Amino acid sequence: MKKLSGLTFLVISLLLVSTMTVYASTDANPHPDKTPGAQATQNAITPHGNGQQNSAAGKDNKPQNYRGTLTAVSADAITLETSDGSSVVFALDTETRVKVPTLGNSSTAESLLAGQNVIVRARQNQEGVLTAISVSVIPGKPQLVHRVGTVSAYSAGEQITITDKEGQEFTFLLTDSTKILPADQLDQLQVGVLVTIICPRDVTGGPLTANGIVIHTASSLSEATDEAEIEETAIEATELPTEAAPTETPEP
Repeated sequence: MKKLSGLTFLVISLLLVSTMTVYASTDANPHPDKTPGAQATQNAITPHGNGQQNSAAGKDNKPQNYRGTLTAVSADAITLETSDGSSVVFALDTETRVKVPTLGNSSTAESLLAGQNVIVRARQNQEGVLTAISVSVIPGKPQLVHRVGTVSAYSAGEQITITDKEGQEFTFLLTDSTKILPADQLDQLQVGVLVTIICPRDVTGGPLTANGIVIHTASSLSEATDEAEIEETAIEATELPTEAAPTETPEP
């Protein structure tokens, strides 16, 4: 009986020693399991900063092209109305290139005018500001403009101003190639006379230059019943030179 009790005590002691050894071994190894599965789990639950987003935020967006009509122009900014009716504002700086086909290398930001159709190539910075890299004026198809009105100011060889029936004034530059018809009525061209001015449409918004001036004499007025007929008669009676058609500016 005593032997059995002693044996039982020995077994219990061995079990206690074994258990304590296991716990001690676990505490001595504070490092987590480095197996692939354990490492993947650890990576999944460890929070990380959004490094990709921060990196992207540190870089400017790629340049984009915008096409539309200028609605406002200042020394340091332009406003563009796009085809969907939205307005986009672009900052101008000393690096902004301006291209106006009729001005060549002399084009500057001061050459830009409201109403011009343009292509703007711009880059957006971190603050969301769009800065124009280049602004290119888009020439339209060549087209003659006919204006009927009464001469309100005239300077031979320099310029002529007319007032239409709506009271609007239009001023046209004159050159050596400006034709005045009928040629034998040149002395009749003066303030108060009804004329038709024929000129090419200037898509850049610059000053208009007259290709021809048709003087409506008393005899021609007696044959025409209204302003539309006067203009039609002027068009049919004249064959005036037009400037070379500007070419379309390709998108950058």
